[in-house]
Amino acid sequence: MLILCPATATTTTTTNQCFQVLEGARSMDRHFATAPLASNLPVLMGLLGVWNLSFLKYTARTMLPYSEAMCKFPAHVQQVKAAG
Repeated sequence: MLILCPATATTTTTTNQCFQVLEGARSMDRHFATAPLASNLPVLMGLLGVWNLSFLKYTARTMLPYSEAMCKFPAHVQQVKAAG
């Protein structure tokens, strides 16, 4: 959420679109808090990240923007990761 909100603020969006993005994030937060581990998407994605790094020795991740408005989002995430 900390990374997503600045990205939505920098794109040309309507207020309604911002609320839709926030509702989607809220929905995923609820899913994370209530879904069983075997079907919990954030947990599975985290485990895949550990697997890829630890066992397959992948050192990079791919972020594919789903719209032109999000084309600068991967560079933003890379910069945040480098600063942290």
